[in-house]
Amino acid sequence: MVLLKCALAGLVGSAVAVSVYVVGYLLLVVRPIARHHGGTVGIDVRAMLVRPLFWVVMAAAFALGCVWEYRRVTR
Repeated sequence: MVLLKCALAGLVGSAVAVSVYVVGYLLLVVRPIARHHGGTVGIDVRAMLVRPLFWVVMAAAFALGCVWEYRRVTR
């Protein structure tokens, strides 16, 4: 049961990290580019999913959420 709770905490951490990653990507990368092209923004989710940084962020968020919950529960 403890490991299930830890895995769920890892999934929640991953969901939060993906949200922050997408918003950060839009604000830091897409927005400055859109100013030079008339303000239009096209978001290609598939192109973002193949980037290694996305998967590193996902794995790190899952691991941190899982370890954090495990340490909290076992104390």
